[in-house]
Amino acid sequence: MWPVDLRFKVVDNETRLAIAPRLANRVSDTLRRMCAKYQWLPGACIVPAGCLTLLGDSAIDCGGYADVWRAMYHAEGRSAVVALKVFRVYAKDKLRRVRKQKFCEEAILWLRLRHKNIVPLLGADMTLFPVCLVSVWMKYGNISGYLRRFPGEDRLRLLIDVAEGLAYLHGEGMVHGDLKCANILINDERHACIGDFGLSAVIHDPDTIMSITPSPNAVGTLRWTAPEILDPESFGLEHAVATLETDVYSFGMVMWEIFSGHTPYDEYRYDATAQWKILSGVRPERPLHATGMGLSDLVWDLIQRCWHVDRHMRPAADTIV
Repeated sequence: MWPVDLRFKVVDNETRLAIAPRLANRVSDTLRRMCAKYQWLPGACIVPAGCLTLLGDSAIDCGGYADVWRAMYHAEGRSAVVALKVFRVYAKDKLRRVRKQKFCEEAILWLRLRHKNIVPLLGADMTLFPVCLVSVWMKYGNISGYLRRFPGEDRLRLLIDVAEGLAYLHGEGMVHGDLKCANILINDERHACIGDFGLSAVIHDPDTIMSITPSPNAVGTLRWTAPEILDPESFGLEHAVATLETDVYSFGMVMWEIFSGHTPYDEYRYDATAQWKILSGVRPERPLHATGMGLSDLVWDLIQRCWHVDRHMRPAADTIV
């Protein structure tokens, strides 16, 4: 097993070793594939046994393929509340194997990320539950709930946080693929952090797109999703694939969501109607009440460029910052 541990150390220390980003991406992808194939993680990824104690007897939130629990993490004489992302494990062998593979893939992708605007992953645990990821607990919750509690908060500052986190991801050759306010959390210092990479996360490479997503329908959440993912053929594409440009489109929707306080296209009850509107070029209207919140003409112009129907016209994340 030592070659896998060695590869992890290379990826973990890629900055110190001055590995070129493209080479680091390839090494990381090789590690990800190996861990998924053998359903195994390097020892450096595992939280030491006995360090976790559950807080409560039920999950506090449920997602499409995982539940979130609160726990106490004990290490080196200190304790801290953490979040456990618990992957649901099915009885059928094939489904159980697929879930374990996805768990290993997400752990490897997330662990290599280190940025102030990315939710930190502490490691993986397979003692309390068959498969779960351990991350820092964000006591303020997601950005939407935070702004409802603190409506006077500086929205532009929070958006800069998100933009910096997204620019970092893209600089690492990664695409988030499911950017929305529900996946943006507020840390103890009240800064916004991107999290929940999940099945949508992909590695972006000039030669190939290596996706974790099992099917195009699982790429993103519809009302934040770029039109070229919803109907790739109409945009001259062969497949529905999350890209740097589709992340920027979603960021435009996040900006609108933060200023408006609403879910994009919430006036339409059915996703099918919202999808038709998106593909027809209809975008949310400017929330006039948000001018005092920082939604200037300049910011509104940026939002419109982010969700431009032509993906090539959207600004890069580092340009937004």
